[in-house]
Amino acid sequence: MAGGTFLTQNKIRPGAYINFKGIAKPLSSLGTRGIMTMPVPMSWGDTITELLSTELIDGKSLPKIGYTAFDEESQIFREALKNAYKAIIYRLDTGGTKAAAVLAPLTATAKYAGVVGNDIAVSMVENTAAAAFDVITVFRNVEKDRQTVTTVEELEDNDWVVFSGTGNVVANAGVTLEDGTNGTVSDATYELTSMQSKHIIGIQWRFHKMLLLRLKTLSHSLKAKEILSERKFRQFYIM
Repeated sequence: MAGGTFLTQNKIRPGAYINFKGIAKPLSSLGTRGIMTMPVPMSWGDTITELLSTELIDGKSLPKIGYTAFDEESQIFREALKNAYKAIIYRLDTGGTKAAAVLAPLTATAKYAGVVGNDIAVSMVENTAAAAFDVITVFRNVEKDRQTVTTVEELEDNDWVVFSGTGNVVANAGVTLEDGTNGTVSDATYELTSMQSKHIIGIQWRFHKMLLLRLKTLSHSLKAKEILSERKFRQFYIM
């Protein structure tokens, strides 16, 4: 067989002249894990929430969605983040109410609407060393915030509650916020074009409702992974 490098039609000897060239590689490689969007009804959280896959494990997801990876309610988020490093979650439900409690002269209102707000408690304990009061925010029996103040006006809102009122703080053993309710979902709320200025494509609502139902019935089952791999639930990446 003839040999040589084929550049032009200048070969005399018959035969096959083949050039092997490698495809140029990019200077930086893209990861296989990208960003996905997911519209879902929630019991806690803002209209748009960015959630990292690591935050479900380290507990940073708690003030964002009200749950961690160890809660059954977070299963849909765990499955969605298996092949993505970040999820942009669009909260579908609207019309919910925020839990609240009155510790006169202070009023504490949950930061977001939903039943998760009913797990928040606020107490005011006298701090003799500072000649003031410690206003303590507790979520599911775990302290999340502590501020030492003398008046309500000195309080700053935290990840869990918004404070309002005027006057001097007085001792209070603690009150649990109540009357927080989840909102409802309608077809009108299932619009993801307002999530960001970038082009984002959503999941059809009928398929998403089917997913939620099947995940609920197949909790803690390997079948859940199978459901999410179907074409009925797709991950869309921001380009």
